[in-house]
Formats: sequence, structure tokens, C-alpha cells
Amino acid sequence: MAMNLDPQLLPFIEAVEANRERPAHLMTPEELRKLSTAKRAQSSYPPSMSVTDHRVPAGDGNLKVRVYRPGQPGVQPCLLFIHGGGWVTGNIDTHDQICADLAVGAGCTVVALEYSLAPEHPYPQALNECIEVLGWLRANALALNVDCNRMAIGGDSAGGNLTAALTLRLRDEEESFQPVLQLLLYPVLDDNVDRESYIRNAAAPFLDRDIMIYCLGHYLENGKHSNDPYALPLKATDLTNLPDAFVVTCGHDPLMDEGDEYAMRLIQSGVNCEYRHNPSLIHGFLRCTDISSESEREYNAICQALKRAFA
Repeated sequence: MAMNLDPQLLPFIEAVEANRERPAHLMTPEELRKLSTAKRAQSSYPPSMSVTDHRVPAGDGNLKVRVYRPGQPGVQPCLLFIHGGGWVTGNIDTHDQICADLAVGAGCTVVALEYSLAPEHPYPQALNECIEVLGWLRANALALNVDCNRMAIGGDSAGGNLTAALTLRLRDEEESFQPVLQLLLYPVLDDNVDRESYIRNAAAPFLDRDIMIYCLGHYLENGKHSNDPYALPLKATDLTNLPDAFVVTCGHDPLMDEGDEYAMRLIQSGVNCEYRHNPSLIHGFLRCTDISSESEREYNAICQALKRAFA
């Protein structure tokens, strides 16, 4: 077992490895997507929660959006949640339980979107669709009973990338709206796969160096967009005047160093940024809050950060 890895994560890691017949980076995108949706546990919603699916005219057609509304009455703060999966896999269902848990824990409406995936739809389609869904959400705030003045944007992994990129675009293109928080959970922010954390965690569980190279290649069209800060926010030269940030990294994750560097640069740029690093956790730990007390502790910290931002 790797040094200081949370031992409570072992059942999750073993299940992931057992489900994989061959290395993920040798699979086609279709095979990877089938794997990510296989054997997924049924989500459990509290009885008072309403969960509704919507279709939003965006991208090449109608994008699926799921709205999680906890039981408390009245206008609620809102989190626009953008799922991870390396831009190649993932959908509303793969992150269903995570979104339901965040809605309950943060006491807010969570709006999750299902963006188009690479390589069929490389950068910038997913980011453009996130912007369109944000526009839809703001236009329909009254009907959805949410308060746009208390809106956070967040996501995990590739969703953290799209969150950071979205806040950069909002700052650069539309000064009238900024979320109260950008929530970056073990985000992808760069394409430098030779960082120390990439080398040290080249064979990390759940996310390794090879699959990151595969996903970056598909999303960035093999480097075509490597210098675009909206594709890779760490390439942005100016990180001033961005919304408050909450950044989470973990020790057993190739992406650790870039998350750390981005958080430090935000702080140096005058952005109010809270940075949490947990050395014992793996990429994707939000799936493990029921088996790992360290994962649950970080989930609780995320919920508290959202509550503070909404207050």
C-alpha cells in the first residue's frame, strides 16, 4: 500500500481495479464510458428532496440538466455543478449521488449539467455549453426558485477545469455577473504531465498519468489548444478579479501540484482563496464519503465553504 494512503479507501480501489479488464488508456472512449456507468449503485435521495430533469437548448441540441432541491421552502442559493470524467466520460448519472449529497450538505439547490464529450466534441464545446446552461439558469431563476445573487459554480476534475475556465470567461466577457464561489475539487488546470506529482503518482489508483495523457489528448486535440487559458486555466497570465475560491487537492493524485500552484497564484493575485490539501486521499474521493472518514471530513468542509459563501 502506498505511503499514508487512507486504508479505508482500499475497498473502493479494489472494486475499481476489479472492474477494469485492461488499462483505461488502452480503451476506446465508448468502452471507458460503459465502464464508468457499469455497476453504479442506485442513488439515495432524502424523502423531502425533489429531483427533476430538464432539457436546455444548447450546444448541438438539447442538453440534459438535473435539478436537486432539498426540502426547505422558499428561494434557495444555488450550485451549478459540472461533472468530471476527463472530458471523455461522465454524465449526470455518474455524479448523481455526489450532487444529491452536496444539495443536502450545503442546503442549496444543485443544478447539474450533462455537456458534450470529447473526442467527438473537443474544446471549446463543453465550456460553451456550460456558459449556455448558466445563461438558462439565470433566466429561469424565478421558476426554479433560486437566488442568482447566491450562486456558486463548482466541479470535480475536468469539471473543476471547466469551473475555473468559466469564471475566467465571465470575468473577461461579462462584468455584470460573478458567482459567490468557484469550487475546484481536484481540478485539471494544466497539461504538463512531467510535474513531480505526476511522476510520483504515475500509477495512482482511480486516476493515473497514462489516462490523463489520453484525456488531455482528446480534449485539446493533441495539443492544438495547449496555450489557451480557457482550456488550461493555469496558462492564464492574469488571475486577478476572480470570484472567491475553494480549492481541494489530494496526495495520491497526479493533479496535486497544479491545483496547489493555482491556489497559490489566486492568493498572490488577491483572490480570497481557501486551499485544502489532504495527503491521504485519492482523486475521486467524493465517491467514498460512506466508507472513508477522511473523505467525509473533506466533504463536510466543502459543504461548510458553500454555506459560508451563500451567507
